[in-house]
Amino acid sequence: MRGTQTAQAANAIRQHVGRMQLELDVSVCIATYRRPTSLARLLESLARQVGDLPSFEVLIVDNDTLGSAAPVSEAFEARLPMHYFLEPEPGISAARNRAVASSRGRYLAFVDDDHEVGPDWLSSLFTAAVASGADGVFAPVHVRIEGELPSWVRDVQFFNYSTIAASAPVPWYQTRTGNSCVRRQALPGNAPFNVALGLIGGEDVELFSRMIQQGARLIEVPSPAIEEHRPAARADAAWLIRRSFRNGGTFAHVEWGHLGSLARARRAARSILDAARHLLSAPFRLRQSRTAAFASILRSAQALGEAAWVMGFVYAEYGRKA
Repeated sequence: MRGTQTAQAANAIRQHVGRMQLELDVSVCIATYRRPTSLARLLESLARQVGDLPSFEVLIVDNDTLGSAAPVSEAFEARLPMHYFLEPEPGISAARNRAVASSRGRYLAFVDDDHEVGPDWLSSLFTAAVASGADGVFAPVHVRIEGELPSWVRDVQFFNYSTIAASAPVPWYQTRTGNSCVRRQALPGNAPFNVALGLIGGEDVELFSRMIQQGARLIEVPSPAIEEHRPAARADAAWLIRRSFRNGGTFAHVEWGHLGSLARARRAARSILDAARHLLSAPFRLRQSRTAAFASILRSAQALGEAAWVMGFVYAEYGRKA
């Protein structure tokens, strides 16, 4: 059965290559940084696409100056319409901007290098995007934690978004590039991601918030779902606290960036009070459960991140050692 599916995928992709044109239906955009094993898993899943495939290309933008993704990309050149780029400017914004500028698709589908897609992913996502008439669609991402975590960390369900009804608008704070498909003409230019956030993170949320403010229609679609493989080191208590702090900075940047200094100072003061309130509530919530207490700590960290942004301090989540 597996051999039959592989043959079907190979035939479908060969037919796609025969339909290649100057303007394609979809450009699959992948930014990567020193994750060759997980990138290979993603590309293997892309090489198994079947069904009525749109014309497409796969763009790998390697943000590692050592070119660690090059051998992986070369290994799939015979199976996928692949384009490999080395982007020396550090930061995920620069990598994603390079993918956008280099792409030829009417739609851009974004996946991360730690994702894995199903065999109908491309056909289903493209069909959903076109049929919706929206400027962008977001499909579910199911996170698989690889490794051991205490139950009180897992149970906080940090990676679970609240359910959004199909075809309903996605609020800016629940947008993300992972498993999204965006109409090229809706993007604000060929370098839409804010490079100032390249090593901080939240550049995708910031972009989509700008698009929403400018009238873009971004909606949720129920499928196709994809899987994210996340090691426990990027999901443990310390990591979640740091991410919550960074999320607070992203929120402040998006919501308060247009405000004057006095208005920002007032909101920072309020956030400091909120941080203290949530932190002080943690021991009392411990009587309920360790999960409830940890959730209060995460809310405190987010509020501190808001105040820190106002004071000019940001956490560079993707900062790199020299």
